Amino acid sequence: MHTYGHEWACQLVYNPRLISGLGLSDGEGMECLWSHFIKLIGIECMSSCQCHIWLLDQHATAIGYEMQTELGDWVRCHLKKGVCEQGSAAQEVLDNGGVSIAELKEQWANQQAAQLSIRAYAPMKLKKELNTVLSLQANLDTTTKVIQAAQTTIERGNVSPEILEAPASMERKLTDVGLDFVRTLLMAHNLKINIRKRAIGSFFEWDKLDRAVGGKDKPLGTKLHQQMHKAIVKCQPALTAAICKYNAYCEQLSQLYDPSWAIPLPSSLPTKLVDLQNDVSLMEDVWITPSAGETPCWLEDADVRDGIQVLIKQERCLEEQRHLG
Repeated sequence: MHTYGHEWACQLVYNPRLISGLGLSDGEGMECLWSHFIKLIGIECMSSCQCHIWLLDQHATAIGYEMQTELGDWVRCHLKKGVCEQGSAAQEVLDNGGVSIAELKEQWANQQAAQLSIRAYAPMKLKKELNTVLSLQANLDTTTKVIQAAQTTIERGNVSPEILEAPASMERKLTDVGLDFVRTLLMAHNLKINIRKRAIGSFFEWDKLDRAVGGKDKPLGTKLHQQMHKAIVKCQPALTAAICKYNAYCEQLSQLYDPSWAIPLPSSLPTKLVDLQNDVSLMEDVWITPSAGETPCWLEDADVRDGIQVLIKQERCLEEQRHLG
């Protein structure tokens, strides 16, 4: 199971790095086992039905014996480079952070409850409503020009102060709505969905290529490997350009933001593919509705968000250490 290929709500429930009990497992144990059986595909096609189960059983026994022989070295290496290093780094960040562990656990529980709630996910008709808003926004410039022309005509004529006050009052109401902020927010929302789809596809492609090079998957020829590498690299500039555009939207939203609107601001995304794969905010949608009451700390405070990630890493390291004995 590629955990980065699922939506955020699915990750909160099934991602082995976010739930208790699985330690530092990446959830791809079955895929690793299947990669050892790829070499039998050609043999199984040419064998009789009676030999299929026997070949699988014998090959599984050989793999188990090999893994049992190397188990000591694997445990020792995993404890040193996996558990100790990551656990010590996470504990150091928690000790130097300004947020207590109890508060981080409380904020993590609040985040899970809020993001797993059915009210946190908009219905399908919301997409049609957003498209309607965007189409109406396209006519905003024309409407603004008409209003300005009418206001100029009124100011040139001999009219009463009450009539002059009416357009000014309407302009103040439009300013309170924050139309530029809404338009930018909706464009950032749709762009992030597009970035997530492209990034997940790129993750799968690189993962497939890395498995073939590392021997975990069916090896590729030199020519085919070069062709795949060029094809993947060719699509990366478009993804990077989309991320830069999204980050520009985030910066523009921070400049237009008014705290009274109570709409959580989206965070920018890293442009490097490795950092993007490890960034959990990639799977989170941009909030397009005001939050009820005060904005929660897990959504607004960057220190709390970083502390929650470090806390989860420390808990998984402790679980992995107990599993390894």
